[in-house]
Order: sequence, then C-alpha cells, then structure tokens
Amino acid sequence: MGTLGMSSPRLILCERTTRWLAAWRRTLPPAKWSLLCSVISLTQCESRLKESPGSVAAISVDDANFPAVLAALHRWRVDFPTARFLALCSDELANQPAALLLLCEAGVLLTVERAGQLPAAARLAQRHLRRTVAEQLPLAETIWQRLPWASLAVNQSPVIHN
Repeated sequence: MGTLGMSSPRLILCERTTRWLAAWRRTLPPAKWSLLCSVISLTQCESRLKESPGSVAAISVDDANFPAVLAALHRWRVDFPTARFLALCSDELANQPAALLLLCEAGVLLTVERAGQLPAAARLAQRHLRRTVAEQLPLAETIWQRLPWASLAVNQSPVIHN
C-alpha cells in the first residue's frame, strides 16, 4: 500500500484495442500480470495516474490521437513528475521521425513500434516500479530488500532494535 492513501504504482496500458495488452502479456511473466492496468482513454489514464502517480503509462499512439496524446503528456509531465511514459506507436506513426521526436520531447522515455521491442520496455517499466515502491518504504525495509542474501533469511523482515 502506498503512502497518503495512494495505490501501488502500476503499468497503465492506454489503448482502444487489445493489440498491445496481448503483446504485454506475452512479454511479462504471468506473476507480473497483476501490474497491468488497462484503460481505453486518456481521461481514464489520467485518473489512474492520480490514484498511482508513480506508475508507468504506456499509451497507444496513432495519427488520430497524436495531438491529444502530446497535450496530455506535456500536462502529465508536470502533474505527475514521478510517473514515466512509453509510446506504443502505430505503423504509420512509427514511420514519421518528427512525430517520434515530438513524443520524446513531451516526456516519453521510449517509443515502441513493434512487439519485439517490448522486452526492453518491460525491463524499463519494472525497474521504475521497483524503485517507486522502494521509495515508499521505510529506510530499514528498503535496505533489507536490496540485500543480496534476503532470500536466504529465516525471517522476512529485518530485526530492528530501538
């Protein structure tokens, strides 16, 4: 559970179809599917970001929604500074270098043009989500989780003497 009543960070997938959702499920191990949160509009994506501001939003972008996505990204970069953004590009948009540059300028960390690029996107998303969760934990628990021998420990939490 996050701080201040906020939900744990998620991988928010914003798309009108299920093309990318299926590709993400093929990429992520089943144990990580619980990180996925699917929405169909930018408005719903923004609501999820308000609930979980440290999330990663992967947004499907095509020629039709490109202007709206750019405007949302510029706004979200300010409103949700701990969130990270990925662009899941249509084939038409992927062939427009200027559009891809504008997405990066608006705050996108990575543009994904085909399913074969999702493993890199998944690693980026999981790394960000781990860091965000760690930042919400008390210092002693954060350190304990980073110790290489934690999996060998008898107890699942550190022994802290006050």
